[in-house]
Amino acid sequence: MEKDNRGPMKVAAILNRLAAGSLLIGLGQGAQFALLPLIVAMTGLSPALLGGIVGGGTLVGLLGALLWGRMADRQGYRRVAVWAVAVYAAAQALMLLALFGAQQDWLTAAGVAAWIAVVRLAHGFSVAGIQPVLQGWCGVLTDAAGRFAGLAKLSAALSLGRLVGPLLATAAILSPLLPFGLVALLALPILAVIIRLPDPVVTPALPAERRRLRPDRALAVGFLMTLALGQIYATLGLYLQARDGLTAEAAAGGMGLSLSLAALAALGLQTLVLPRLALTPRLTRPGQIAAIALGLGCLVPLWLRGIVGAALGASLISLGATLLAAITATRVSLGAGPGQHGRVAGGQSAAQNLGYAAGAAAGGVLFQIAPAAPLIAAAACAVALLLLESLPAAAKPLLPP
Repeated sequence: MEKDNRGPMKVAAILNRLAAGSLLIGLGQGAQFALLPLIVAMTGLSPALLGGIVGGGTLVGLLGALLWGRMADRQGYRRVAVWAVAVYAAAQALMLLALFGAQQDWLTAAGVAAWIAVVRLAHGFSVAGIQPVLQGWCGVLTDAAGRFAGLAKLSAALSLGRLVGPLLATAAILSPLLPFGLVALLALPILAVIIRLPDPVVTPALPAERRRLRPDRALAVGFLMTLALGQIYATLGLYLQARDGLTAEAAAGGMGLSLSLAALAALGLQTLVLPRLALTPRLTRPGQIAAIALGLGCLVPLWLRGIVGAALGASLISLGATLLAAITATRVSLGAGPGQHGRVAGGQSAAQNLGYAAGAAAGGVLFQIAPAAPLIAAAACAVALLLLESLPAAAKPLLPP
């Protein structure tokens, strides 16, 4: 049995505060791509070099997700969450300082590149760990019946942050440095909230409670899902440009509109539908529906031309991926034994990040072969997901009796 037995704060109130941490991650993720043109303009770095730096931060994040989750299981969820958010805030402050130094000509071009590379590595390492730690914390706080709704609340906050994050870039109208300052400052109140939370206490489980669903299939589902998403997000705008003859500006605008509608669809599903669903480790039908929606979304742009097809396809993909992500997170969490919630959440995050990276790389290669190839390959991933979701979800013990 796992429970939080310190302090009078109710589980629902703690989850609301943990959702603030997920919101922070979403804000940072949503803002970072919108702010890349500003970084290029202020530092003189080439887009290729900056892209390589961002990619390096993503790879470091794979290790960070695994390490932070394991540390949380051993050192305590509150303590490790505070560490991760503090490193994140420090990275944002150092980014602001680097850009200010570039503006004032305090740093050489090589110095700016090296500084930003270190900052992005620290950012990737810390930001990849916050969400798994919060998910592990949620796993300790909630029982099996409330796990799905609790994780859905964290996911909804993450989606809201990703939706609002790009709006921070509009502050550049007042000052180019202001958006970066806002991203750094927003971490401070969330850090203060997490510090005041009671640390969950884990007690040994009874032998009867040790039968859990193995996470192997759930991790494979997470990897295949993001492998499909990586291919779509990396090439859908290019596909519109190549097939429909759109200008780069029109394709970028259409892609932005499509992703905004997709984010709204995901947020609606997370806030209005998922909290009302009851999910058990053996429930597979929602996963099958999600895989079908994901596959249809990959094929819609092939059938329906223009931005309308892209928007409809992206929305279906987002709905399917959101439901699959919620199911996967719940299965992995239910598959965790005592003191394992952070570790399995970190493994899930690493598998999904790896899928995104592999999907983006594969999508670029496939697009060179044929513009429609990434969409077809992503649909094939959805077929594989449907097959996995059709397999019996037999529960097996993770720990010896």
